[in-house]
Amino acid sequence: MLSQIDVAQKKLQDVSLKFRLFQKPANFEQRLQESKMILDEVKMHLPALETKSVEQEVVQSQLNHCVNLYKSLSEVKSEVEMVIKTGRQIVQKRQTENPKELDERVTALKLHYNELGAKVTERKQQLEKCLKLSRKMRKEMNALTEWLAATDTELTKRSAVEGMPSNLDSEVAWGKATQKEIEKQKVHLKSITEIGEALKVVLGKKETLVDDKLSLLNSNWTAVTSRAEEWLNLLLEYQKHMENFDQNVDYITKWIIQADALLDESEKKKPQQKEDILKRLKAEMNDIRPKVDSTRDQAANLMANRGDRCRKVVEPKISELNHRFAAISHRIKTGKASIPLKELEQFNSDIQKLLEPLEAEIQQGVNLKEEDFNKDMDLRSQRRKKALEISHQWYQYKRQADDLLKCLDDIEKKLASLPEPRDERKIKEIDRELQKKKEELNAVRRQAEGLSEDGAAMAVEPTQIQLSKRWREIESKFAQFRRLNFAQIVSCYWQTHICVCNYYSNSRGQLTGKDNLGAISNFSYAF
Repeated sequence: MLSQIDVAQKKLQDVSLKFRLFQKPANFEQRLQESKMILDEVKMHLPALETKSVEQEVVQSQLNHCVNLYKSLSEVKSEVEMVIKTGRQIVQKRQTENPKELDERVTALKLHYNELGAKVTERKQQLEKCLKLSRKMRKEMNALTEWLAATDTELTKRSAVEGMPSNLDSEVAWGKATQKEIEKQKVHLKSITEIGEALKVVLGKKETLVDDKLSLLNSNWTAVTSRAEEWLNLLLEYQKHMENFDQNVDYITKWIIQADALLDESEKKKPQQKEDILKRLKAEMNDIRPKVDSTRDQAANLMANRGDRCRKVVEPKISELNHRFAAISHRIKTGKASIPLKELEQFNSDIQKLLEPLEAEIQQGVNLKEEDFNKDMDLRSQRRKKALEISHQWYQYKRQADDLLKCLDDIEKKLASLPEPRDERKIKEIDRELQKKKEELNAVRRQAEGLSEDGAAMAVEPTQIQLSKRWREIESKFAQFRRLNFAQIVSCYWQTHICVCNYYSNSRGQLTGKDNLGAISNFSYAF
């Protein structure tokens, strides 16, 4: 009896179990699998949301993708919640053969959804913030980069001129205005740096993406602002040198004017008073001479290193100063009126040509050490003193060399103007004139040798090279006339000789060897 009851209870349990299983929603497993597949697909797209760039277009594209995933999760949310709720009921009602396994699956689905929802939401917020900061930084960087490019272009244009600019005041004003603008742009640079730091916080481990952009911007900033500062400093230094040069010229000119006025007054004074004034002015002249020499050196340095525009400004000033100082020096030393201006200008020009090569020799010692400075100054003083000692010989040499070059030009013109056929008499006259000039050439060469021995080799060398070249050119051209003339004379002689030979043959039968030699000798002697 008991066994029958057990069998009946077992059958009841089986029927009850089958009934509960029958009550389980028919499509529950399918809905569970579909929800899991949707979540797995969302998870698969998560790596695409990792930051790859801070470029606005790339971030915007990632944000769009993230929004799509966010929508997908929102759309599947109700279905996932329903699946979870149904699963819990199935487990609770034991409408499954393995409630524990189903409970674990439903719990896993819930955790999976919550985890994906948190990650997508977090990435969405990060991308939105990254996009906002990227846009702001890009706008600020573009504006600053454009300003740097425009400033660099203008700076390149202004600094590309050879030497110094013609309108110095305008260039200095531009340089100062640029420095003020740089100070204003520093605010933008600081703002960009702060935006970049905020963006690095958002990016986390990808902060190098921002560092690269900031590093490039800072490099461009340093390059342009440094160039602008260097250009302004160069202009200010040049302006300072020019102002100092003008001050020196004004100081010396003022002294010259005062000295001239005193000399004019001394003409009305007694001899003793005049002598005292001359003595006083000689002492002042000796005192001011070093300043004159330093001003000349300053002018030479400016003209040599600051370009043609500077030369055009400095050269007339130093030339006039040299003229006036030479005139006042002559008047103080001799007590007489100054020498004629035209002669003084020529003499000053010749002396400058003598001094320039000597100064060039000194300038070759560019990398002088500090201990060599005094030696260099002594060398300058000695060279200048030596140049003044040989200035008379140099003046004569230059005059004679220039006269000789002019004569060679005249001879060349005479040769070019000879009519066809060539006039033998005029050719001989030009030849005699050229031979006379050869004696002058030798005299000039001897003068050049003497000046070279006195230390002016570099000064005389250019003129000697020019003179020798011109002489060879004239000699070469004249040699052509000699050969042509000789050929014409020889042709004329042999025609005459043939006629004579024919005459002798007809009249005497034959021309003897002695007669022939005699005729040739007469021809050679005549030529």
